[in-house]
Amino acid sequence: IDESDQRLRKALQRLENAEDEVRQRNQDIDVLNIRLSVLQESYNHSMEQWEEEKSSMLVKVKALEADVEQRKSHAAATKFYGGMKLKLSNSRLAAAQQGLLQASMSKEEMQSEILR
Repeated sequence: IDESDQRLRKALQRLENAEDEVRQRNQDIDVLNIRLSVLQESYNHSMEQWEEEKSSMLVKVKALEADVEQRKSHAAATKFYGGMKLKLSNSRLAAAQQGLLQASMSKEEMQSEILR
């Protein structure tokens, strides 16, 4: 009976030790689940911030692209109208030179008339 009783006590002790180990592991699992939950929240928050920043950057990029297109259009218009002004100035200059030439010819003609 003593031997049998001793075996039962040892088995009972092993069972209690196993139960303690299971409790400890369950506590470890609970702590890990809490950590995982915190990490998931942090990850979700970071992803939300990243999405917001990405959206903000896309809006800025679109605005910059529109600004670049507007500047290109303005530059092209300025170049076109500047060229037109330059042509107009050149034609005015040519007309003025022609008028000057005619005036100088007329002066020469007048001098020849006077000399005759």
